[in-house]
Amino acid sequence: MAYNALGVATTELDGEWYERFLRHAQLNNVLFDTSPNVGEGMSRKDVVWIVWKVMTHTGTWQQPEVSRNVRQSSSSSTRSTATTNTAPTTRTTSTLNEDTEAVIKAHCSEDWGSDYEMRAYCEKNQRDAVETLNLGKPNDITDEQFGVIRAGCKEDWPTDYEMRAYCEKNQFGGVRDVGESRPSGIGESEYQIIKAECLEDWPNDFEMQAYCEENQYDAVRTLNATNTPSSVRNQCASEWPRDYEMRVYCEKQ
Repeated sequence: MAYNALGVATTELDGEWYERFLRHAQLNNVLFDTSPNVGEGMSRKDVVWIVWKVMTHTGTWQQPEVSRNVRQSSSSSTRSTATTNTAPTTRTTSTLNEDTEAVIKAHCSEDWGSDYEMRAYCEKNQRDAVETLNLGKPNDITDEQFGVIRAGCKEDWPTDYEMRAYCEKNQFGGVRDVGESRPSGIGESEYQIIKAECLEDWPNDFEMQAYCEENQYDAVRTLNATNTPSSVRNQCASEWPRDYEMRVYCEKQ
């Protein structure tokens, strides 16, 4: 409903009618809960969150990759950045303990069926991604963080090494962003609240922790620059005591 009302274009996908919206929302971090049960109703906060994320999105929307049934051919993959981005030069090797070749063959066969040209292209990208994954842990990432990242990305993408490598790259970036010092213009009390809330909301997802923190910092700056009547400000602060992003949305209403 939010996508249609706000005119957000999505790519046609196989599966249920809602698949195109769900996959798009997951890929673009629109959802408050990244693994929703579509059979259950949505809470008020979930609805407000989705509308807010769609309305405030800037830049180009990422589109999920479609299967062969929808896209007959492609000269490039939307996920190719998983293997073309330069990895940190200093890493601790960690070879994947699984039969990668069998997984790759099965994965690409399922995606591309009798299109052998695309299967070969898929397999090449997957093998390149395995090489990236086998580079292991960057030296600025702790063993504990690496363990969480590797396990989480494998769980999310059990048969897709290209997306696993992309997932890990983003998570490493999230660790580095989360580790930065308190931004200017953010008070110590606000900083501690934001760090605690984003960690609680995304305990094993460093990319989302960093994204959550940056959105909250931006919201604090917006609140500090906005002259809102005290009655409205107090009401919104009471409703959202530890969520500055939702306070901004509340005050705009």
